[in-house]
Amino acid sequence: MMRVIALLALGCAVPAAAAGRWHPPAAPHAPVSYEAENAALPPPQPGAARVVFIGDSITFGWKKYEPQRFADGTWIDRGIAAQTSTQIAARLDADALALKPTVVHILAGACDIEKGDAFVPEETVATVAAMAGRARTAGAKVVIGSVLPAIDYPWRSGVMPAPKVAALNQALKAMADANHYVFADYYAVLVGPDGGMRAGLARDGVHPLAVGYRLMDPVADAAIAAAQAN
Repeated sequence: MMRVIALLALGCAVPAAAAGRWHPPAAPHAPVSYEAENAALPPPQPGAARVVFIGDSITFGWKKYEPQRFADGTWIDRGIAAQTSTQIAARLDADALALKPTVVHILAGACDIEKGDAFVPEETVATVAAMAGRARTAGAKVVIGSVLPAIDYPWRSGVMPAPKVAALNQALKAMADANHYVFADYYAVLVGPDGGMRAGLARDGVHPLAVGYRLMDPVADAAIAAAQAN
């Protein structure tokens, strides 16, 4: 039972009325604010690369499973579990732009899809586009990550995310291409024939294990390199 509760706690926040049942908060070990970490972070050295990853639990899990990739301060993880694109956008200035990044990596949308009938893909794309535009105005290059595949959300079964994820990714890529942002297609390296995450890559079909992040790593590396070269 405790294992099930811990699994659910990493999901996206859904109002209890919408879900029809109580929905647990984010896991205790997951951050709810990066205020202290941001204040303690030294400014980047002149000419040094700094990539800030901002997003939801997928972004947070990256550092959890691969801390070595964030150890030297070049990659900075600012993922908070259970956040929609709107919530991520609200903290973009404090958790990303104020850190003077050379690249901002945005990965958002899964928790928007989890809203079910309230999900409006055009609004998600517009929110991500607005974040990307703000990052560009601040002088950072932009990488937009695809939403990861999922056949179901165990904590809110019935949303049927697979086709919504695929369609949202198409729209995010089109927006990225139109604005000359780099699109990191994690979906392509993780998706199985049923439209969900391939077996063995995630503990719950949604949140990658270390093996899943290892497949995402070269996609991230290539996207960041392409953004820096732009």
